[in-house]
Amino acid sequence: ARRYWPRGAPPPSIGPRVSREEYDANLRAFVDIAAEHGGRVVLLTRPHREPGPVLAARIEDWRHRVPVYNRTVRRVAGRTPARLVDVQQRFDRRPELFVDECHFTAAGHQRMAELLGRQLAARDLLPKLNDAGSEAATPKPAPEQ
Repeated sequence: ARRYWPRGAPPPSIGPRVSREEYDANLRAFVDIAAEHGGRVVLLTRPHREPGPVLAARIEDWRHRVPVYNRTVRRVAGRTPARLVDVQQRFDRRPELFVDECHFTAAGHQRMAELLGRQLAARDLLPKLNDAGSEAATPKPAPEQ
C-alpha cells in the first residue's frame, strides 16, 4: 500500500528495516559463516555526502541512522577476524565525489575502486597476477607416492 502525506511535510517516521542489534548479529553471522568455509570478510562503512554529525541531526529517516550503523560495522570489525575499510572516513567532506546523497560520481567510483584495490592488496586478499594480467597459476603439489 502506498503512503501519502501532505506536500512539503517530512515523511512519517518509519523504523529501520533492520534494527541496530539485528544488523550487528547479521554482520557477525557473515563473519562466522565465512570462517567456517575458509573465507575472509571485509566490512565497509557506508559513505554519504553529508558528515556524520549532520546526518545524525536530520529528521528521522534512513540517513540519520547512517552514523549508528557505521559505528556498528566498525565495532564488529574490531571484535572479529573481519577486516574494515572505512569508506565513510575516506569520503568524508568530499561532496564533489557524490552525484546525490549516497551515489558516486565517475570520480567517486574511481576513488572507491582505487581504495578497495589498495586495501585488499595490502591485506593479501587479491589473487596474484602474472605479467599478462591474468591469475598466476599456483603450482600443484606433487602427488604423494
